[in-house]
Amino acid sequence: MSFTNYLHKLVFPLIILLLAYLPLAGQTPYVFRHLKVENGLSNNNVKTILKDCEGFLWIGTANGLNRYDGYSFKVYQPKEKDIHSLLSNDIWNLQEDGLGNLWIGSEARYCIYDRDKDNFITDIPSYLLKIGIQINGTYKVHVDKRHNLWVLQGQNAFYFNFSHKTLKTFKIENFPEETPELSISDDGENLYLLWNSTLLKLENNAKKCKRVDNISLPSNSIIEKHIYTDYHGGIWLYSYTDEQIFYKKNIKSEWNQIKLHSKIETKSNAVRSILDDSNGHVWIGTDHKGVFIYDYVNDNLVNLLNTPMSSTSLASNRINTIYRDDSGVIWLGNFKKGVSYYHESFHEFIDTQHKECGDIASILEDKAGNIWLGTDGNGLYVKEKQKGFAIRKLSIPDIAIISLLEDHKGRIWAGSYQDGLFCYENNSIRHFTPENSQLPYSGVWSMKEDRYGNLWISYYVCKG
Repeated sequence: MSFTNYLHKLVFPLIILLLAYLPLAGQTPYVFRHLKVENGLSNNNVKTILKDCEGFLWIGTANGLNRYDGYSFKVYQPKEKDIHSLLSNDIWNLQEDGLGNLWIGSEARYCIYDRDKDNFITDIPSYLLKIGIQINGTYKVHVDKRHNLWVLQGQNAFYFNFSHKTLKTFKIENFPEETPELSISDDGENLYLLWNSTLLKLENNAKKCKRVDNISLPSNSIIEKHIYTDYHGGIWLYSYTDEQIFYKKNIKSEWNQIKLHSKIETKSNAVRSILDDSNGHVWIGTDHKGVFIYDYVNDNLVNLLNTPMSSTSLASNRINTIYRDDSGVIWLGNFKKGVSYYHESFHEFIDTQHKECGDIASILEDKAGNIWLGTDGNGLYVKEKQKGFAIRKLSIPDIAIISLLEDHKGRIWAGSYQDGLFCYENNSIRHFTPENSQLPYSGVWSMKEDRYGNLWISYYVCKG
């Protein structure tokens, strides 16, 4: 039985992350990881992302809805003549309300994921009628930052508070009878509607919609406008058709245009998504110039771009959507490159590729800063700090090294799966086995040095 097969039978799998010790000068601190079709994603054109109350990550693509549990994907797609399947493969948006209902938007239609039955509720008018909302025709659904539900249809707007189980109805004056195309955002208290160059506000403690009188749109208004409200009360306007973006710190302040300067020169660019990460930064996703991160405090802008041949940069410069989950992970949906995701802790770890090592079974940093790598069947390697962390193979047979220890004298001890114990000192190696020493067994599972300098060893005994 190989060491790898034995590990697969353990209750707790061995997880090893390699630490990056010498980041390159000027290297971006934003390190990304990725999920793509080869990981099980149904399609690499990712349009919307949401983490639900049970911890599942939902990813809407151009070809199906994906539920990710951190290990594998489950894909949902429409089924012919099944009224409880998805309405469309093309998923545009995902929202979760205060009851944990997952709203799936595609084109002008919605359905709700039924957790108990693992299928979908497609008769939304009947569902909404149960909470007093009566709709007929096209409508818009928006779940606000407090997970309360807003439904807009024509000149009517409905607000349902799940905590208080109360329903409020608003009248939107001068709206057409048919629900128009409009952009919706909220600040947790109020709903903002951007329609026909008019900015409206629905206050949940009132029963009418009013125009925000002291806000005028920029004079060089963008043609197709979208609105986003951040955690600081700021209002952002942007366009799907070009890269114009305007920012107002609050209702009373003036509009400021933010110039998206990038080393990529292209006239074909547009803003696709904006996200406030609640840490003083706003992420701006574009469809040709990657991601821009705006710093509130220092009033500066950083541009993150794809770096060819890098596994830790953005997967693409074409960003469809940006989402932040409750643990602070930033998820980015790419146009044709799946999902890229970032957390501030990621820059501490980089997936360092050493194909010559194969599987890494043990790792040790010694007092000098060298990195020792025990492998599953390829012997022992060392990355020496004084040599720029160049990797070197030691003269140990191609065996499994499953434990490593540095003692108080600076000697490196390497325990093997079934081939005894090795000691590296002053560029020489000694090999201890049951045949040439008092070592009782050849499988050295783990080692520990006590305060007296004694070496304690636990063994793996193979009986088969």
